[in-house]
Amino acid sequence: MKNTLLNISILGLLLVGSTQVAFSEEQEETVLEKLERQGVSIGRLSDDPHQNREDIVLSDAEILLWETDQLSNIDKTGTIRYEFERTGSMEGGFTDFVELNINEIKEDGMKSAAVIFFSEERNQDVAPNENTNGNPVLGVYLQGDVYEMNRLTEGSWRYFHKRIKLALADDAKIEPVIIKIDGKELNAKKVTITPYENDPKRKIFEQYADKIYEITVSEDIPGMLYEIRTIIPGSEKDSSVPMVVETLVYAGIDFE
Repeated sequence: MKNTLLNISILGLLLVGSTQVAFSEEQEETVLEKLERQGVSIGRLSDDPHQNREDIVLSDAEILLWETDQLSNIDKTGTIRYEFERTGSMEGGFTDFVELNINEIKEDGMKSAAVIFFSEERNQDVAPNENTNGNPVLGVYLQGDVYEMNRLTEGSWRYFHKRIKLALADDAKIEPVIIKIDGKELNAKKVTITPYENDPKRKIFEQYADKIYEITVSEDIPGMLYEIRTIIPGSEKDSSVPMVVETLVYAGIDFE
């Protein structure tokens, strides 16, 4: 397995190959597809977020999640810690951890960073980034998420990748929320998308099509990322219990 973000699966599972369903779809080119033509994709950390973008109008969600200097509030090297939990009626749950190591702060404010994504047998190889101002944890999670959708449905991960991009560009909802850390109330923003809700191909993967993505960020948290939460609602037979709930939440920072 190559040491790149495109090889990260949130469960560390092999990709489905020749049995994939072809989810091809002709659509009018959107803002995010223009970004894709320029080589920018979810989980890709090496791109300068302000390069060759003058002719593109981004959505508020894209600006918040991809164009904001999320590491500007870090002025020391150290480790941002996150806790991960997977629960639900489908398959076994587990808990694990994710770490973002800020190894160097450059004179221009950019950071050298490395991600540890899960431990022991679940640990995923994530290439370090020597020059970034975005929090790479979100991109790593989302890239793994589309591979997990690939596994569950035997559909193309690229299709789900595209649907998330389209949702962030066209349909994302942003709402102010209050979060609590160490007893303190902090202002935050929650981005919600349901990328498959109105998907014309949803009948092919109906039991997963109502999946909800919630991403909460706050300028008052080192690295800005507070929580990523995804929910696959319960089945028709048992709607009271979600099939899958995944939560990755900020757990603190340790400065060197």
